[in-house]
Order: sequence, then C-alpha cells, then structure tokens
Amino acid sequence: MLRALYDKVNDDQIEEEVPFLLSWGFDLEALKTSISNVGQISPLVVKPHRDRFRLICGCRRRQALRELGQDEYTVLILPEDTTPKQSLVLALEENLGHRSFNEAEKVLALRVNNYLQRLGLPPKIEFLERFLSLAGLGDQGLTALASGRLDPETAELLMAMESADRTAVLELLEQINPGRNKRRQIITWLHEISLREDRFVSDILI
Repeated sequence: MLRALYDKVNDDQIEEEVPFLLSWGFDLEALKTSISNVGQISPLVVKPHRDRFRLICGCRRRQALRELGQDEYTVLILPEDTTPKQSLVLALEENLGHRSFNEAEKVLALRVNNYLQRLGLPPKIEFLERFLSLAGLGDQGLTALASGRLDPETAELLMAMESADRTAVLELLEQINPGRNKRRQIITWLHEISLREDRFVSDILI
C-alpha cells in the first residue's frame, strides 16, 4: 500500500508531460460545472520528479481547473520511490474505477501494458496485437476513435496505408461522417482506385 500525503501545489510545479496518459477525446463541460459548483473534490495524484512533480492521475481535472482560471490544486503526493509499474496500475485503476474507456483510451492503456480483461476485451493475442497497432494512428486517428467516428476494424485498414494517405482519408471521413460499413467501403474503393491508377490515395483526394 502506497503512503501518500495531501498538499497544495501550483500549476507551474507540475510537469507538462504525462507518462501514463489514459484520457483522450473527453468532454470537460460536466466536470467544469461540478468544479464551479462545489470546487475540486478529487485530488490530482502526483509524484516528485527532480525539482517538480510528475502527474500520475488527474489529467482531465487539471485541464478543467486550468480552463476555469485556477492554478493551485489539491494533490496527493506519492512517495518518491513509487515505481513506474505502481504508477501505471494506479492510473489505470483510478480511471476504470469511475468510467468506461473509449476505444482510443483502450489503445493508450494497451500501449503501456496488457490489461485486456480489465478493459472489457477478450484475452486473446489478436486483440492485443490489433489495439497495440492502433497506437500508430496519431492524434487525429485517436481522436476519431475516441469520438466513435472511427471503429477499430476500419482503423486497421487505415494503418495499412502510408501516413499521408491515412491523414487524407481521415479528413474525408471527418467531413462526410459515414456509418461503419460505409467507412470500410470508401477505404476499399480508394485502395482499388489507387492500385488501378498507380497513384497515392492522398493525390486522388486532392
């Protein structure tokens, strides 16, 4: 059991990098309303790192507090010797304890460890490999996954494309927002046209 201390710290005392980021594509409005009404209830969880603190849990809370103009936070300070594994497990369980992960967040969680069953995924190697591969989608792809505008199966088709082609297709899907089956049909058609005309998909979509 980790022993931690409650304290107050300023925003500039916390590093910007979040090594165990498990939140993506979230809506802060409900959280901001709650904080505006009753203040910060749950502390950020941090760990000493060099002469500052590293954020372990509470990325959304920190962003909401920032947007509300607050720069001092209640924090729970973990011992300096807390291991990366302990930090990761704490971040994962803290998030899973009060919400379900969207598809992009499952990708982020699996990027750093194997928690298939805790994430509601079948404990099979093909699911691990699929979700780990999707970590390469980049910010745009992960945001589409988080919002539900992209599904894992369609994302796999995108991962087979060159980066520029993937970006172009994602922008197209954002504009027309087709259903799941239509997404795959569009990608299949574009792939076939690309092969027939010997052109990149991104050039076809210009």
